[in-house]
Amino acid sequence: MKVLDESALAALQADTLKQTALISWLELQPHFARGHLIVVSVELDLIDVAIQLSIDNIQQFQAWIDQALAIPATDAMASDWHQRNVSLWTTVIMPWVLVQER
Repeated sequence: MKVLDESALAALQADTLKQTALISWLELQPHFARGHLIVVSVELDLIDVAIQLSIDNIQQFQAWIDQALAIPATDAMASDWHQRNVSLWTTVIMPWVLVQER
């Protein structure tokens, strides 16, 4: 895990926030097809999750996975999003695309 001082963490948070947007499901489908779409529960802050992934905090990320708070998008989710033509809050931590429906 990378350890950041306060100013580096603040800069990472600002950059991540700038790169977060509401994206249509249509634009997200290719990422889903590659298996790179991670769904973040509304119980978590999307930016915080992205930062923990960015700094390689594997222990925290694994805890979220174990609690089903951050999971790979499923076919059922994709079908539902397609039918409803939703837009999802999205941020990218390569190669992962983190999404959250609010």
